[in-house]
Amino acid sequence: MKSIFDANFYFQFTPTNSKELQSLLDKIITPENDDPHAWSANCLVETISLNAENWIHHIGPSLDIFSKHFNYSGRYEVSNPWINLYSKNGFQEIHDHHDCDMSAVFLLNDGIDFARLYFYDRLSGVLNKSVRELIGYNSYYYPELKAGDFIIFPSSTLHGVSPHKSKEIRKTFAFNFNLLK
Repeated sequence: MKSIFDANFYFQFTPTNSKELQSLLDKIITPENDDPHAWSANCLVETISLNAENWIHHIGPSLDIFSKHFNYSGRYEVSNPWINLYSKNGFQEIHDHHDCDMSAVFLLNDGIDFARLYFYDRLSGVLNKSVRELIGYNSYYYPELKAGDFIIFPSSTLHGVSPHKSKEIRKTFAFNFNLLK
């Protein structure tokens, strides 16, 4: 079988400054700005807003890896990043980030019963049941991620976070960015 369109993809890697980034982000407990996340009303997650200019130096190595992988020589416009804190039963509903090109998530920790990032196929309803069974189709995809991993994907890709079942808080760092020529 050959896939026709590659509009949904992700790029996963461990940044060269992973330990430094984890250490810096673990120290953040208060917001750097008053940028409330209206989207968080539809889920169960606490967020800490950060200023892009304070973090661009630290995410630069990851954007460099992305650029080399895709042979991209343009510039980036990074939106204000944030930290997600998922307590027990916390989750993020299926959504996209329609106002930017790419989304990035850095996992600060992992563990047993931790929530998982997943992708959802927005076209899942176009196949009838018999065709889905024939090809072994699943509308959800869970990438295998661990603490220290960075994942970048098109912001139009539907994604969410499964319910968190651990007593330990799940922490991620996220931001969106646009590709500029």
